[in-house]
Amino acid sequence: MLHGGKVLAILVLASPAGCLGGQAGVSNPGFLVVVNKSPSIGTGTQGLLEYILPLSDGQAPLVTRNAHGTYAGGVVAQTFLFVFGTTSQGDQALWTYTLPLSQSATPTARTGFSGTPVAALAIANGQFIVFLEQTPTGGCLEGFTFSALVSDNGSTLPAATLSCEAGTLSLSNQVLTGGGLQLSGDGSDVFVEASTSSGVEEITLSAGTLASGSLGAQTTQQLSKLTSLSLPFQGITESSTLLLLPDPSTPAVLFYADTDLTSGSNAFLSQNSLNIPEPVNLLALDPFGTFLYTAFTSSSSTPSSTPSLASFELKSVNNGSGTAPFATTGEGLDPVGLLTFTASQG
Repeated sequence: MLHGGKVLAILVLASPAGCLGGQAGVSNPGFLVVVNKSPSIGTGTQGLLEYILPLSDGQAPLVTRNAHGTYAGGVVAQTFLFVFGTTSQGDQALWTYTLPLSQSATPTARTGFSGTPVAALAIANGQFIVFLEQTPTGGCLEGFTFSALVSDNGSTLPAATLSCEAGTLSLSNQVLTGGGLQLSGDGSDVFVEASTSSGVEEITLSAGTLASGSLGAQTTQQLSKLTSLSLPFQGITESSTLLLLPDPSTPAVLFYADTDLTSGSNAFLSQNSLNIPEPVNLLALDPFGTFLYTAFTSSSSTPSSTPSLASFELKSVNNGSGTAPFATTGEGLDPVGLLTFTASQG
């Protein structure tokens, strides 16, 4: 196992100028949106909570929005937030918000997914939205153009550019039980964590090919140290060299070299522990490359008294194990998504 310090060395050598710099000025602050799972526990009807960054201990949300179903995750694309989940009638649906949330109208639930979405990703500079979906026989990627999603406000989704049939994943006849989606640092590749009863596979695909409506070639490998995952699951990419995934078995972050993922080589670099009581399943990077935000989704039907959100200095996590958070908040939340944006996006 490589020491975490080598992870930082790789990052510094490959990072664009300013990647490890401080927060942007007051004129362009960062924001964190927490997608909250259940409208019936903890925060009541609050399905979305918007925080100004960086987080401080016990910080209250700046804005909250009521849930219109049981939310399962979301994705930010340009100045919009797309949230997926289940309606009270049991249908899989998508809700569209404008950013910041304080300026968003009440969204309409749009149904029509081919499967059950478990993760979403914006690619092609926010012009294409991909959903990872569970199906009765396996799993697939289904994709829509950004323009179609924001111009159509009917009760059903627009026609998919990448159909679930065309986006069927090769999972050795296994059913997808969980997974995540990440975009490589240079935007050229999509990393898919696909969990089945046989384990977790990392599938690498071309972002450009997906945006054109086909799956293309798949590079697949088993990930060291990640043998299982549950829903929801969200990792990040850092600069153009690293993929960071939450460790579901212990409070830690798993580091992988994304260039090795694209080549099919052994990509594992390091397992860096976090000094928090619970393993996390959601990671988010602040818009300015300075802080790492983590969250855990409770398996209980009652809210946890443990703060569900934690903020870490990213370079400390990169540099080794045992990093303590500098801020925690979110008691009683049940997060299923962590999404960041800047004021210039909203």
